[in-house]
Amino acid sequence: MNKKNVCLILPLYDDAHRISPLISRLLDQEFHIKPQRLVILVIDVGGSSADIRSTIRSLQGEYPNLYLFDQTVNNLEDAYTKGKLYALDKLDADISLLLSSYLKNNPEFIKIRIWLQKWQELIKYSFVGASGAIVNMGFFLILTRFFQLSVEYASPVAIETAIVSNFILNNIWTFKNRAVKVNLRIKFIRFHMVALIAGLVNYIVLLTLVYAIGLLDILANIMGIVSAMMVNYVLNSTWTWKKYYG
Repeated sequence: MNKKNVCLILPLYDDAHRISPLISRLLDQEFHIKPQRLVILVIDVGGSSADIRSTIRSLQGEYPNLYLFDQTVNNLEDAYTKGKLYALDKLDADISLLLSSYLKNNPEFIKIRIWLQKWQELIKYSFVGASGAIVNMGFFLILTRFFQLSVEYASPVAIETAIVSNFILNNIWTFKNRAVKVNLRIKFIRFHMVALIAGLVNYIVLLTLVYAIGLLDILANIMGIVSAMMVNYVLNSTWTWKKYYG
């Protein structure tokens, strides 16, 4: 399967009679998310209706993108947690979305939620990068203005401080929902290696702009930070927190 699938996790209780029109309306949204493939994973919450399973099985011939979770779960939190793992492992889903009552009744908003979820890591990473930029610039100003360190020494210290800050925030927030095969120590080592590469980019851009072009050091450092952030995201997303599909 293509790992560009989007899985809609559909928890159901005892509303088997409404499943068929609901499935049809949901799958109509696939047109809006192409080239991604839309799949639906139905989860029987509480095991309250035997009709749900038999109805889904009868509809699978008509809807090949329809799947039934093979276990009964007790609540919505369980449904999302177990459904997401199943979607990742069995359905090769890159994005999983729990269908609330609102989205069931307003499926036209699904494409917006998918778009937000698709880009949420980049959005979060940008916020973390912005916080790292503040840390970087804060330490840079303190070291150069208050401790009178030269640009050559102040910049590496400021960069290293931002590296640690960014790793902590990215691990506990930005990429916390990714299934990653490597442990925390390996992630930190990889993150640090990426950060050193990005930091080198930051440093080279800074020195080039200050000494070759004569740009103000604060502006030059900002441009170096922006360049480093772009390198950081690409490498960390595809290597440090690389998704594991095993």
